[in-house]
Amino acid sequence: MTIEAETIEAGNVESRSSDRQFEKAASFATDYVGLAGGLRNVSLRPVAEAFERNVNRLRTMAKFPGRVSLASGIAGIAFFQLIKSLSKVPGLIEAVSTNPNTPETNAILQSALQERLENVGTFRELLDFLPIQESVDKATVGFESMHPQISAMISQFSTSAISDALHALLAAQIIGSWTAFETLVGDLWIVAVNECPRELVKRMAPSGKEEASKWLPFRLLMKHHFDLRRTMGNVLVESRKVSFKTLDDIRSAYRSIFRGDAVMGAIDNRGLDILHAVRNALVHRSGFVDDAFKERMKGFDSWGEMQVGAEIELSGAIAADLTGASITSATTMMTEVDNWITTNPDPE
Repeated sequence: MTIEAETIEAGNVESRSSDRQFEKAASFATDYVGLAGGLRNVSLRPVAEAFERNVNRLRTMAKFPGRVSLASGIAGIAFFQLIKSLSKVPGLIEAVSTNPNTPETNAILQSALQERLENVGTFRELLDFLPIQESVDKATVGFESMHPQISAMISQFSTSAISDALHALLAAQIIGSWTAFETLVGDLWIVAVNECPRELVKRMAPSGKEEASKWLPFRLLMKHHFDLRRTMGNVLVESRKVSFKTLDDIRSAYRSIFRGDAVMGAIDNRGLDILHAVRNALVHRSGFVDDAFKERMKGFDSWGEMQVGAEIELSGAIAADLTGASITSATTMMTEVDNWITTNPDPE
């Protein structure tokens, strides 16, 4: 069992509370970054690059509330400084001191403020009213260290609207984590078979001549101009010999060609079972436990103890752990498939 799976199973379900712990949502591993450049088989690199971009989107989304809060706070301070700058308007201070709250004074104040606002066309120009001219750069430098504290403050707001919004973001992160993994394993399988069709297809093809003759539809052979030397993986997926819609389908597809190879160790990560079950509950049951979730989570500590009909409470820690499970399996699978293709090349 991976560290991620142990963490998910052991602690985070029990520590749920009204605090969404959103500051932890982006605290998943970064070992997927740059993996593509280290792969020896060039054909695998686009798969790794797509996974990296997909996961980076999840990290950006997890940091978005903190970034918006920081920007709003800075803009608020800048706007206050803008108001203070009105003291430099000729005659305004004297008018406010001698005739406060009169239509004439209010007109002067409104005109001066309107003039200032008309000159503020961008967020950067608004920040120019801060005392430090390099405010934009200074305010954004160090955001990474400030993000957990800002997100923690947002997470602790008790309003239902904020809590629901954070829940929606956490759900989107979990769903996106599964989508990134599901996409990767499908693309990775296709590329592996395309690169080594002789050995890998032999492992899954039927042995009988009559059965083999019906194995691939004629229309697919025509589609690929009867040249399957670099498209066999695509053909097998198009002919529905394998599927990647569920975790069981994915494991079956990989087991059909890799069997006892090291690749299977990564795909048997129990953290994937939790990710898949939670994702399905979010997408198909609005986040409530059903019989399928209950059955899938047997033997998974706190997850398995949840009752049918109970809502699955999400937190930043849970989202980060589930995203981490997909990253751990995905990076290991890419590395192991790369190793396998390198050591088992198809003859030209």
